[in-house]
Amino acid sequence: MNAKQILITNPYEVKYMDAEYSSPADHEVLVKMQKTTISNGTEKANYIGEEKVSIVKGDITPFPRRIGYSGAGTVIEVGKNVKKVKHCEQNHLFLKNPPK
Repeated sequence: MNAKQILITNPYEVKYMDAEYSSPADHEVLVKMQKTTISNGTEKANYIGEEKVSIVKGDITPFPRRIGYSGAGTVIEVGKNVKKVKHCEQNHLFLKNPPK
């Protein structure tokens, strides 16, 4: 599936670019996002290059950094082990681990 993504390539460098996404793994869902949020805390920290933006305590977050962990969209594909989310369902999302 073709999509767009925002990628922070280095501190103070942002690219809006094409991305290719495959079918989700067994425990994942693929969501077509309609709206996303920009956090003044997290996205700013990523943009200015703060080292420890990872959700894993102590990790130094490498570049490039993919942003966008909160938003709303429609589920377009569901992995076979996903039980609580259905195809075509609309949801508010909070992603713990954005795609790499």
